[in-house]
Amino acid sequence: MDDARVESSSTSRRHVVVHTTADRTEGEAETTQTPDDAVQVPAQSSGRRKDVIVDQVLASIEGTDSGRKMSQTQRDATDADLCELESIGKTQTPNSLDDPRIFGDYDVTYVSTGGKQIGNPAGGRFRGGLGAFLFRTIGLEQNLYEPNVVVNRVAFLIFGLIPGQVVLNGTFAALTAVLAEKNEKGEVNPYGIDDGQTVRAFFDPPRITLGGLPSFGIGPKSSVVLSTTYLDERVRLGRGSRGSLFVFTRKSSERAARDRRRWSVGGLGVTMMLVCTAALLAFAVRRFRQGGVTELSVATAVAVAVSFAMALVMRQGGIVAEDADYDEAYEKTVEANKAVAKAAQETKEDK
Repeated sequence: MDDARVESSSTSRRHVVVHTTADRTEGEAETTQTPDDAVQVPAQSSGRRKDVIVDQVLASIEGTDSGRKMSQTQRDATDADLCELESIGKTQTPNSLDDPRIFGDYDVTYVSTGGKQIGNPAGGRFRGGLGAFLFRTIGLEQNLYEPNVVVNRVAFLIFGLIPGQVVLNGTFAALTAVLAEKNEKGEVNPYGIDDGQTVRAFFDPPRITLGGLPSFGIGPKSSVVLSTTYLDERVRLGRGSRGSLFVFTRKSSERAARDRRRWSVGGLGVTMMLVCTAALLAFAVRRFRQGGVTELSVATAVAVAVSFAMALVMRQGGIVAEDADYDEAYEKTVEANKAVAKAAQETKEDK
């Protein structure tokens, strides 16, 4: 996600980009040196096979709502396993960006927030305290498609009833000195440049769909930096530029299509039922007005409070991005990425 995720902080454009893995031979143990904003865990090489570590990670994060329901002890143990996989990832060939396995449909099954992360790194305000209450998450994806397309998706139920989705469509490019973050002095941060693992992703404004109605755009463009630190047939590990860790679990295209149909089922029908309920409520209020305005005042106050709360979550498309409304300096790269993606799609359709 953003980092895989959706709120933007347009007032803060400072990136602290970290890399916490180190090359180690099997059996060695060391503590990874990390800045304050990275996930702080001891990184040790236990000599376990990578598939054993992946099994352990998948077992530990199952049923945790992408890590939200884990204790700190469980989180620390999982983060340590991820750091060990990251050290293995540094020895993988080809590099993750040259490995065709990087493409596919993925669920975001674990998120560990970095120390200086702005908002929730996967889902943004929709996954925050208020957003999680109003918009119960039922699906979280970050999908990568050839040659350079990224699609982030959050599926939710408003009050557990009305299905909706927020989708960020974008492209990505390998991180170069031109695309790298610069400090106030104009100095380039060397993290991730031409390392074969790190990209900068460029997202269009979010598209939101509520209750089966047509989608609408809201919020700014955004840009994030993300490294793919380990890759195999089952998982893709990510590390955001603010130190957040991600586990993306691969799923088949058939499963992905089935999930998206399920996430949108009954949307328009539920919406129409709620409209009818609202009409009945309005009729009841009118009847009650003969005996006073107390009921009407309470109903109005509740409606205003709920509408305001929903607006807080949905403002700016719910984006929590490292670089919202990205600089014009990136526009040429974005346009070039889109041209490549369009040409690839046209070629595929011709076949």
